[in-house]
Amino acid sequence: MVRPQRPQILGILLAVLCVAGALSLAGVGSAGATESPEDNINVTVTTSEDSVWVNETVDVTVTIESTGDQRYDVNEITLVDEDGETVAEKESFGVTVNGGEEETFRLRDVKIDEPGAIDLRAVASVEYRLKQSDITVVESVTVTATDPEPVVDLTAERAVGGSERTLSLGVGNPHNGSLNRVSASLRAPDGTDVRLVDSTGTEASIAPSETRDIEFVARGGSTGTQEFVLSMAFETPDGEYWEVTRSVTAEFLEPAGLRAPVVDLAEKRVVGGSERTLSLSVGNPNNVSLSRVDASLSTPGEADFTLADAGDTVTEIDPSETRTIEFTAQGGSAGTKELTLSLGFELSDGNYREITRQLTVEFREPSETAEVDIAEASVSATPNGVRINGSLFTAGDLSVRDVRITAADAEGVEPARPEPQSYISSLSGDGTGSFELTTALADDRERIPLSVQYRTDGVERTTTVEVPYSGPRSVPPVQLSSVDVSGSGTVSITGEVANTRGNPVAGVTVSVVDAEGVSPGTSGEFFAGSIEGGQFTPLERITAEVTGNRNTIPIELSYSFRGTQYSTVVEVDYDNPNASTGGGSDDGSAGSGGQASDASLPEFDPGSGGDSGGGSALGGLPMLVGGVLVVVSLLIGAVVYRRR
Repeated sequence: MVRPQRPQILGILLAVLCVAGALSLAGVGSAGATESPEDNINVTVTTSEDSVWVNETVDVTVTIESTGDQRYDVNEITLVDEDGETVAEKESFGVTVNGGEEETFRLRDVKIDEPGAIDLRAVASVEYRLKQSDITVVESVTVTATDPEPVVDLTAERAVGGSERTLSLGVGNPHNGSLNRVSASLRAPDGTDVRLVDSTGTEASIAPSETRDIEFVARGGSTGTQEFVLSMAFETPDGEYWEVTRSVTAEFLEPAGLRAPVVDLAEKRVVGGSERTLSLSVGNPNNVSLSRVDASLSTPGEADFTLADAGDTVTEIDPSETRTIEFTAQGGSAGTKELTLSLGFELSDGNYREITRQLTVEFREPSETAEVDIAEASVSATPNGVRINGSLFTAGDLSVRDVRITAADAEGVEPARPEPQSYISSLSGDGTGSFELTTALADDRERIPLSVQYRTDGVERTTTVEVPYSGPRSVPPVQLSSVDVSGSGTVSITGEVANTRGNPVAGVTVSVVDAEGVSPGTSGEFFAGSIEGGQFTPLERITAEVTGNRNTIPIELSYSFRGTQYSTVVEVDYDNPNASTGGGSDDGSAGSGGQASDASLPEFDPGSGGDSGGGSALGGLPMLVGGVLVVVSLLIGAVVYRRR
């Protein structure tokens, strides 16, 4: 028998072992090639709340798990929104996730500032230990955000003339539960012409999908878009209390019952008796501006004068403003002349309106003897009497000095404070000098005689000039303003009480007068107390019982000044549904609302220490009585001539 050699056997065994090892390594490599590091890492994302209010926050939890034997180093976790913007991030250097284990990371106070379903994506950046390779894993979670604020809409009712208007705030509940303890306040920004009388309102509860109206009261405001600041507080269905502030707007429409402009025509100047200037005053009694105001005058066929320029235009007349348009007339004898006025104007909504008025003007004969005369003058009623603002001129080349103007010594005329006389140092050539004078005027006088003393060539001379005036003799210091009259049978009256003087008045009482067809109601009197000079105080609601067809309501204003009691009665307009005719005039001028003194009390006397500054402390502010503008300043034309 032949035995194999030992070296050959060892060689064979070694070869078999090498083949088996190679096959084993090949099997391991094949298994590793079919499995990647991403397959053994699992990322989950959760939130502390899946439904929140807008601008609330949530906590986001990111869990990283190694599902195999691999080890991962967590470098960074970033949270991004749907636009890819980073909303939170966490650096996690040194944190290792071992095989079969997990690590949890929390990103706190992530703010949700948009309503709707928000997709948040967690981007985990990790490193696989074995291969030293970076891996990025992305996982998402959805959070739904709801706006807690109610739906609001502000609208404005159309005002009537210059009165108040109601603002209505619609508050809608878009939630599935009730809104409770809802309160709202409205404020007009500084610098606007709107004043809020009633600016707050509340609602105890607003049911789901329900809308409630909260009303406010505003005064003033021009036509167009008005902006307000709205502050709201409310409790959402989950019991959370909110306070929010936002801007809201409302469209102010042109007031209903637009009144025609107030017009007055006067002769302003006569030059040599052949050419006269006619001054047309156009007043806007509304709370909206009038644009493109076109005025033209025409004469009847038998007139003894002609109009050299019969038409002119004013670009705009603001609320309560009066503008003057001048025309030139040639020829004409002294006396009353009739003219026809055609007046067109554009409203804020673009509509153009035209009215026609018959006007009269007084042509005066120029004086042939006076060396100093009136150039122009305007007369206005004040609490002390009537105030005359005017100017004097000298004829030809005459120069005069030391000109003193006072009320002439005549029956029914006497000087009054604060300007019983006026002084002009000199007048030269065709120049003019201005003066201001206060005069007490009797009811039966329709012309105001003024005594003018002056020196010329060393000689003192005196002449008398006259200013025509038929307006009120004085304005009582206590007035009604922004009066609102409403109701039928039982009529409510509200508004403001104003002290037009510079000194305070005391014991101011407003009451309904018992007269034919009208008597005080259950609250027929209001005590306003003391009112400082130039100030207003609200007139709380008083009531009157009205029967028949009355279209005015008499209101008594009682007050005390320096220990003396006074009383004034004003008639306020009332749109009586039972009346056959209205109370206002049809020529565009102010209706009733004039004032009369109570004969049982003394006529108002300003006393020995009259107002410093004189006249009305409100500077001739137009008053709204019963919704009608009372123009207390009447422009009066005067005679001007030149001695040739």
